[in-house]
Amino acid sequence: LLPPDVIRIGDLNLYDDREDALVQERTIIRVIRHLLYNTSSNYYDIALLMLNEKVNLYFEVMPTCLWLDDNIPFSKVEAAGWGTSGLGYGKTNILIKAELKLMANKDCEPYYSQVASVKNGLMDHQLCAWDKVMDTCPGDSGGPLQHKLIFGDYKVPFLVGVTSFGKSCGNSQPGVYVKVSKFGSWIVETLQQHGE
Repeated sequence: LLPPDVIRIGDLNLYDDREDALVQERTIIRVIRHLLYNTSSNYYDIALLMLNEKVNLYFEVMPTCLWLDDNIPFSKVEAAGWGTSGLGYGKTNILIKAELKLMANKDCEPYYSQVASVKNGLMDHQLCAWDKVMDTCPGDSGGPLQHKLIFGDYKVPFLVGVTSFGKSCGNSQPGVYVKVSKFGSWIVETLQQHGE
């Protein structure tokens, strides 16, 4: 698989150019993977992308806040992506969001006990989320798992997790996500090391 080389910010429909006046495209000049990531497993499945220039912020394009507390006091989160819309379906043109419920790792682990990429079981830097119908699917990996909190007139997104992997999607089985709170120090140190 080739690493990503470009990102589009502010685009909701990949095949409709009517909104493209507000879309920003940036070249990815470096992918910084976590040092403990190994392609033969799904542990430490997180990376930062360095862009060729800054992103312009406006009402529809705002940075997400990082949820850095290991305690997650809400049960529902939202995933988003342009992956497939179900088992056997093609990729979607429109950004799809799915409301999911968090699941404790001890309850999630039996679903992955025979999965080679997590042969040591789920670790504390991973978390699970699921729904009977909605799910993240192939093509959604790397996308956000977030919860929005209201501050005044704004709904501010907090990034709780990053989509990592799962079994067959839309099958009432939990997906596995990287728990962002376990990587707060790594994110800050990496940004400082690369001059951000």
